[in-house]
Amino acid sequence: LRDGKKVSTRLGNAIKLNDVLTEAIRLAKSRIEEKNPNLENKDEIAKKVGVSAIIFNDLKNYRENDYEFNLEDATRFEGQTGPYIQYTSVRIGSILNQIKFDSSKIDYSYYNNDSFFEIVKKLDEFKVELNKAKDEYAPHYVAKYLLSLCSSFNSFYAKEKCLVDDEIERNTKLYLISLIKNTIDKGMKLLGMSLVEKM
Repeated sequence: LRDGKKVSTRLGNAIKLNDVLTEAIRLAKSRIEEKNPNLENKDEIAKKVGVSAIIFNDLKNYRENDYEFNLEDATRFEGQTGPYIQYTSVRIGSILNQIKFDSSKIDYSYYNNDSFFEIVKKLDEFKVELNKAKDEYAPHYVAKYLLSLCSSFNSFYAKEKCLVDDEIERNTKLYLISLIKNTIDKGMKLLGMSLVEKM
């Protein structure tokens, strides 16, 4: 739907996919220029973000339900969007790039703490959602899961400082967020979205 009305060629209000993609890339580039004006390869990244935004916007909805199509909303870096998923992956990547960690020196008892445990549980749900998507031919399960995982990560990161002085605590936290990033990236690949290192 657009503005609450069904889109169809018969009604004469359909838009060509090429025009949608061109506009999505333009909007993605303008949002990138707002947030990161000195970013290199802006055109290439804008294409990956814009096209992924359209893919995600379609696949996050159950295929038998109507949904409101809004290009402005679909290309935002926040909310229920593809760029939000990509941005979360980039954000985690930038944390992990600041310092190396040793996954053999971690303390699993941290994961019993409520904020850690919720994320660990969320990571464990990935296979369940994949199986539902496979069994029901319904990729929206993966899309909705990624939105939930990204939201969980952002809540976790707001509460827990990862780059702490204590080596064991730091390794434990960085290992966990590396698993989150790996899961987000796998989910994006399965949906046909592009991975980006910077936005």
